[in-house]
Amino acid sequence: MEEPGVGPYTKIKMQHYEEIVKTHLLICKGTTRKNWANPVVHYFDMNAGPGKYYTGPCRGLIGSPLLFAEQAFDCGVKFQALLCEQNPQTAQRFR
Repeated sequence: MEEPGVGPYTKIKMQHYEEIVKTHLLICKGTTRKNWANPVVHYFDMNAGPGKYYTGPCRGLIGSPLLFAEQAFDCGVKFQALLCEQNPQTAQRFR
């Protein structure tokens, strides 16, 4: 079974996304040190996908929600996440 949401540019898209998230979280970490900023980053993913791809050309690739969480933990940023997925079978497979 082919993974949903996988295209020819998925791997490069996730590499770019990882760098963007890392940069964004470092900025958030800097602002949350101030007394006026909320110390929790709120993450909304409207196409969360399965979390990790187990088949096809992207086998072993982690998806955006897990990638965000991994980067947030690495940066020491507190976060809350809202994950949405339109496909019920894909949502059930989130790991």
